[in-house]
Amino acid sequence: MSKKNGFTMIEIVFYLAIIAVLVFASFFVLNIINQSRLKNQIISEVDYQGMLISQTLAQEIRNAKSISLDSSSELVLQSDSIGKNPIVFSVSDGNFYIKEGSQERIRLNNSRVSVSSLQIKDNSVSEKYGSIRFSFIITYTNKSGLPDYNYSKSFYGSASTRQEK
Repeated sequence: MSKKNGFTMIEIVFYLAIIAVLVFASFFVLNIINQSRLKNQIISEVDYQGMLISQTLAQEIRNAKSISLDSSSELVLQSDSIGKNPIVFSVSDGNFYIKEGSQERIRLNNSRVSVSSLQIKDNSVSEKYGSIRFSFIITYTNKSGLPDYNYSKSFYGSASTRQEK
């Protein structure tokens, strides 16, 4: 009898089936990792934008000479810098804006998020110093339409003027 070298058809099919299962499992794991990475990027983007807006708002309130509320969703500040007066914070069309003096208003958030529900409340307990409590909601702009990528977060903060009224 002669001995034949090589694989039988059953062995080849068996090895191909094993390779196919490993490839499928690898793609499945990579897909889960990619989805987790995207969700974390979305959360980080919303957190970053919220902190940026909160810090800017709090800093301008602290440096303000006086505070006035035109409505519960617009804040007007007066500062020592004549060219910056008035400083107006507002939300419109999903964007958070700051306007200093006669300059054009500047959008503080980027296009990947939208801002809504700006609420501003005067919390002053003293006639000497102004105190403001603010809140707003930032929502990730989900262009894919997938429900897994919907994310919103509410931000709250307060600040008081450093200068006497």
